[in-house]
Amino acid sequence: MCVLRSDKTCPGTGIEETLNSAEVKTSVIDRVGANSSSSNPYPWSATKIMKKYAVLTLVMLSSLIVAACRSPTALTPAPTATSASANSAATSPASLAPTSDDLTQTNDEAAVIVQVTPLNLHDRSAPTLDFEIVLDTHSVELDDDLITIATLSNTTGEKVQPAKWDGPAGGGHHREGTLSFPQLKNRGQVLTLTLRGIADIPERTFTWKVN
Repeated sequence: MCVLRSDKTCPGTGIEETLNSAEVKTSVIDRVGANSSSSNPYPWSATKIMKKYAVLTLVMLSSLIVAACRSPTALTPAPTATSASANSAATSPASLAPTSDDLTQTNDEAAVIVQVTPLNLHDRSAPTLDFEIVLDTHSVELDDDLITIATLSNTTGEKVQPAKWDGPAGGGHHREGTLSFPQLKNRGQVLTLTLRGIADIPERTFTWKVN
């Protein structure tokens, strides 16, 4: 019969070794549990920290995206085919041709104002060269025969008389109409319209560059 001593052994039997082995295993298990608990006393704290960092990162990225969207820098739109064609049309020879208002010339002598405006100066296909004539005065009678007193000439020396006057007959203080000349064979560099004798002024000349 074995009597256990105070150190929990039974000398002379195999029980002593068995108890010692059990105590060793129990001690090892207790130490492992203790180490595990001491190394990570809060087993879920690392996961919570990682989640917090992830949320903060998302918040920072969202702030950067919003700031970029609110930036005052604006993108310059690329030119479209429509704007390019409009620019081309604006610089075409036809658009560069002067308008009638740009070609209007005025002569003010002897209390009579004579205003002449070419109507088709740059149209070489037109059968006639047409000019709008406006005469204004408050002192003399405008009774001149415009077909007789008008001449159109060029720098080569060619001269032609009007073929038609489309307006009121002579008389009064205001006359307005269209004076038509036949086309010149060669326009040259400059065309000159001459009106003779209006209000006793020998000549009133109006010139335009055509080339």
